[in-house]
Amino acid sequence: KIERPLEGIIACPSCGNCIVADGGCNVVTCLNHKPHFFYFCCFCGTECMGGISTCGCRRRNDSSSRIEMQEKRNEENRAKPLDLTNSPKESKEKRGWKLGILASI
Repeated sequence: KIERPLEGIIACPSCGNCIVADGGCNVVTCLNHKPHFFYFCCFCGTECMGGISTCGCRRRNDSSSRIEMQEKRNEENRAKPLDLTNSPKESKEKRGWKLGILASI
């Protein structure tokens, strides 16, 4: 399954297992963890110890709440965009090796 938060399909932040959580409260239970289940918030992915939500997200998991939380994440991302241009510096040998491979193709 592919995560689609607006439709209520949420990926577990611990194992990646997708769970249908299209109603109820914001706490989702991933049954993929044995012998104990993993509880997390469907909006922010924060672990909920003992199934109790302590994050500041909305408590209802309905379509209007999912849309509101997605808009909030979008605003936060616009305010602090992820910079993909700054990659870790590589050694000259690695860069040369890559260039050598590309030049020979």
